[in-house]
Amino acid sequence: MKNTYKLLSIIAMIAIIALSMTACGDPGDDGVPKSIKITGITGETGTITAGISDGGTNKNALKAFSQVPFNANPTIPLLSNASGKTGEAFTGTGQFYVVIIFEPGNSYVYSQGTTVPVKYNITEATSTIPFGQFIKVEN
Repeated sequence: MKNTYKLLSIIAMIAIIALSMTACGDPGDDGVPKSIKITGITGETGTITAGISDGGTNKNALKAFSQVPFNANPTIPLLSNASGKTGEAFTGTGQFYVVIIFEPGNSYVYSQGTTVPVKYNITEATSTIPFGQFIKVEN
C-alpha cells in the first residue's frame, strides 16, 4: 500500500510538471514576427542587411536577417537563418547583438552609444533603434 501511494505521488508530480511546461510555452518565442527599424542613417548607401546574432558580426553568424534597399529609416523584417526554418519570419525574443551591413560599405553593431557592442533586448514586433547608437565594425 505504501509503495502504491509513492507511485501515485510520483505520477501526479510528473503530470503537474508536464502540464505546467506545456502551459508556459517557450519564453524565447512569442509567435510575433520581428522587425528592426533603424532611424537617421547618414553617410552610407547601398543595400542594407540587418540582423541579430548571439556572437559574430558577419552575415554567416546572423541568427535572423534580411536585406532591403537603402533609405534613411528602413524597417527590416527579421527572417530566420536557423536550419529548417530559413526564410521564415523570426518570432523569437531575447537579447541579441544587432548588426547592420551596408553592401558595398561598412558594418555596424549596436552599442547603446558606447564604444563596445551591447546586446539589445528584442521583445516588441518592431524594435526602433537610432543609427547613432551603433558603432562601426572593422572588417
